[in-house]
Amino acid sequence: MAATTFGTRTNITRVAPTTTPAALVVSRARGGVAFHNLGTVAVYLGTTSAVTSSTGWQLAIGEKIIDNGTEEAIYAVTASGTGDVGVYESY
Repeated sequence: MAATTFGTRTNITRVAPTTTPAALVVSRARGGVAFHNLGTVAVYLGTTSAVTSSTGWQLAIGEKIIDNGTEEAIYAVTASGTGDVGVYESY
């Protein structure tokens, strides 16, 4: 079985969001993006820099998510403390 290819270039980073929203990925055409909460606090994701712990989608401790369709920027914020999010982006 052949491996799945999302794009021709990859970007692997770690981002430490706080109670101030931080960009995980910028808006661009991409093949896919994956997020993994490596930290000790929940992280909340959204598509604007106004994301909050009340409006964002929760990425629980240890949780992973893959998105093969969005071209939007994704931001992260915590309710308290500092998060640790692994980001794999293919474009």
